[in-house]
Amino acid sequence: MPRPPPSAAHPPQVESLYCDHCFRIGNAAIVDRLYIGDLDEHGELVPGHGTMRLLTGDVFVGEVKSDEPTGRGTMEFKSGDVYEGEWLAGDPHGVGTLHFHDGNVYEGEWVEGQMQGLGTFKWVDGDAYVGQWKAGQKTGGGFFYFSNGMLKLGNYHAGSIVGETVRWDADRRSAVMMRSGEEVSGILLEAAEEWAIKSAAKWKMPMPMPPPYTVPWDGSEIAHLVLGVPSPSPAMHRAPSNTSL
Repeated sequence: MPRPPPSAAHPPQVESLYCDHCFRIGNAAIVDRLYIGDLDEHGELVPGHGTMRLLTGDVFVGEVKSDEPTGRGTMEFKSGDVYEGEWLAGDPHGVGTLHFHDGNVYEGEWVEGQMQGLGTFKWVDGDAYVGQWKAGQKTGGGFFYFSNGMLKLGNYHAGSIVGETVRWDADRRSAVMMRSGEEVSGILLEAAEEWAIKSAAKWKMPMPMPPPYTVPWDGSEIAHLVLGVPSPSPAMHRAPSNTSL
């Protein structure tokens, strides 16, 4: 359906309604998306802030360019998930926060609609992962904070931990070396700290090393581990599992 040209009697409205990707079957209009925002004197969308209501039931409020979310904005998905952050060409891209409808939260970097880069994932049961991501899965070095206070540092691939890891007890008074998820032997705290620093450098973890091996974690320091990251496509999101630890 072509956009009606503006006229002197009916100039573009700040709250103009623009139907994009519309077509008709009989007398019924099938609408892919509705955009509420500004039109220029030629009836074209003006890049800027607006509201998009998708046929899927998802609603986006934020910056729009070339008919797509681009810049900063918030998408409320019909599933109950809510993403707030940066967008590029319709996908979460940059930094942003996704609140899952079940209470889980991811905060960090995105690439073309997927969790990728450095990010923090907090499960509703109290577990949390701070580290590297690729294609929506834990990949690279990262810390896993258990809800019972224990902490594990390891290297992940496609969501599963691989190779050697070190796990600290909740009181941080003891540590064990692990391999492929199985305990190998106890390790002195000084040796565990040295191993952690060397491993983080080897895995090129782009984050400052916190002191998790000296103080119990209460959740307060997780915010500064993501390089100052501030407090995706309109499909059902799936939270990554916290069972492959």
